[in-house]
Parts: sequence; C-alpha cells; structure tokens
Amino acid sequence: MNSSRRIGSILLFGSVLNACAAHPVVHDFTGYYAPELVRKARCEARQAIADKIAAWLIGNDDDPYGVEISKKIRDRKIRLSTIEWKKLDPRDYAYLEYFFPTAIAFNFNLDITEANDASVDLNFLAAITKGTVSVPIKTGLNRSRNNVQTFTIADKWGYLLKDLPEYYCDQNEVDPEFFSSRSKYVYPIAGKIGIDAMVDDFVDLTLFGALAGEKGESKPAMAYAQQFTTKIYGNVTPKITVVSSSSLKDGTLGLSNYREDKHKIIVGFSLAVSPQFEREEEKVGTYVNVEGDATTRRAIGAIDQLIRRTERSFVLVE
Repeated sequence: MNSSRRIGSILLFGSVLNACAAHPVVHDFTGYYAPELVRKARCEARQAIADKIAAWLIGNDDDPYGVEISKKIRDRKIRLSTIEWKKLDPRDYAYLEYFFPTAIAFNFNLDITEANDASVDLNFLAAITKGTVSVPIKTGLNRSRNNVQTFTIADKWGYLLKDLPEYYCDQNEVDPEFFSSRSKYVYPIAGKIGIDAMVDDFVDLTLFGALAGEKGESKPAMAYAQQFTTKIYGNVTPKITVVSSSSLKDGTLGLSNYREDKHKIIVGFSLAVSPQFEREEEKVGTYVNVEGDATTRRAIGAIDQLIRRTERSFVLVE
C-alpha cells in the first residue's frame, strides 16, 4: 500500500471515530424534540398560573371553596379542568376574570453547532535517515455543522386552565421525568425553566407595581428572556506506528470534537386589550411576526421589543 493510501486510511479511521450527526438537533443531547419542549413550557406555565391562584385563595377564610381547591392545587390533587371557577367568592372570581384573557407567548431559538476535527502529523524520511532527519507533514479533516430552529407560540391563561386537554399535562401520559419540577444544570431547557417566577412578577407588578404598557398605553405588557448555553468538548491524540513502510514511520492522529447548544426562550405577557384594527404591515415585527388578536399581538410585540432592545443581553430567572 502506498503512502497516500495509508494517509487516506488513517483519515478514514479518524472520521469513523469522530462520526457525528450530519444534522444536529436539540433531541440529540436533551432527549426531547422541539414539540416536546413546547409541551413542557406550556404545562409549566399552566401549573405556575394555577399555583399563583392557589397562593391568592388559600388565605381567604371567607371563601371555603377557594381554600379547598387551593390546597388541592398546591398538593397536585385536582385536575385543573374540573375546577368550577364560578363557585368562588365573587370578589375572588372577579380577579380571575381580569387575568383569564391574559396572553402568554413563547419564542424559542434553538441554535446548535457541532464540529469534528481530525488531523495527522506524519514523519517522513525518519526510517531512511535512521532518525537523523525528520520532516513533519500535517494533513487533516475539519467538519462543522449548524442548525437553528426558531418559532413562536401563544396561549391565553384561561385556555390553559380551563380548556387545554387534561391528558396534555398528565404525568401519567409521559415518562416520570418529563414534567420535571427541578432545574437541569447541563441542559436547563429540558427541566424547569422558571416560568413561576415570571408569572409572580407579572401579576404582582400588574396589581401592585403600576406596570404600564408601551407609549403610554394603560394595559401592562412584559417580557423575559433566558439563554442557556452548554458546550461539550473532547480531544484525543493517539500515536500511530506504520511498520510496513520504509518511507512512513510513525505519526500522530489528533481528534477534536465539540458541540455547543444555545437555547434561548423569550416569554411575553399582556393583559387583555380592546380589539384594534391595524394595517397589515403593523402586524409584522422586526424579529418576530406579531399576529393574532390584539392581546396576543401585544404579548408577541413585547418579545419583539425585548429582542430589539437587548440583542444579546438576557435576564436570567432562577
């Protein structure tokens, strides 16, 4: 076998060892596909809204039904779709009616890069010159792939609590770790991402903090952004000795691999606003298509505005 064929064989060996997905996707390492991440986020939001309601109701001794269901919500012993919200004390129900039309929108940006490098350093003439002269020659193969997914979804709080099919967020319909109540530190997007803190802030600022809309608008809107970056890498440099050639004595095979996942989620909120008859071009945001009814557009518009203002600055919610 001539030298060029040996070099090709070594590179082929390196490429086999270094094989990776030609189309890297979020499922490769998190274990979840994009629709499953959406499902996890929607159900986390649903439970966060329910928990906020329970925290509000549990201390009102004048509303026995409210106290009863709040404890069951807290202990995860009630199906949210079975709650008879109108049985609450009228004052409590009035607060819920105020928030039920609230829109919550999620913008996902899943940016994944995977690279594999293989290089070979070869020493020619060493055998011929008995090691007194060494001429190193290096050859290699570098591969890099990138995949980006971006999409936006939106819900209303009332729909999540009352109309979302119960099986969608049922623990018994998925594996035990799917609806995790804990953060996952290697791939945070696969665990709890902190929507409860966002809901708390939005409700409290709306009721007690004079949260305002943009450009003097009276209806509050708010957005949070989180970006999780995980990079996994590894290197190996084994020694290769070729004993059947007088011109190719030895060499070093270098393998380098890394994968970087950037998972960005922006969550937008908006209280209900009156229907607005806008020109079609006003529905298109700079980075996100601002579509839907007036309330949904306001929530998605808050996401678009956050992207415009912050670019690569993110608020981390624990």
